[in-house]
Amino acid sequence: MKNLMIATGISLLVSFLYFSLSPFKEAQSELLARTSPNIYDVLIAFFGGLVGVIATTRVNKGNPIPGVAIATALMPPLCTAGYGLAIGNISYIWYMIERNLSTIFHYCLLKILVRM
Repeated sequence: MKNLMIATGISLLVSFLYFSLSPFKEAQSELLARTSPNIYDVLIAFFGGLVGVIATTRVNKGNPIPGVAIATALMPPLCTAGYGLAIGNISYIWYMIERNLSTIFHYCLLKILVRM
């Protein structure tokens, strides 16, 4: 959990710095789409968690797929939150919290189910 919190903090800081220095200040459609969660976000969290669980059960842990699944499930909300911080719109952070908690919840749930 400690590593997750450190990685989250660093990701937020880097995305905040990027959007603070970037000349692009208007939210584009892709970014705005990430501020209102839908069923696809739940599915991404579920399958990202599933890939993470499968990766922990494998003997050979050199597979890049879990990293891709985590990047797909966790990084977009963190970057959206960094953008929100950079432009002063704190409401974007709620999406990040909801999405990341959903991903972590699905990961833990699937980890429990796999061990049964």
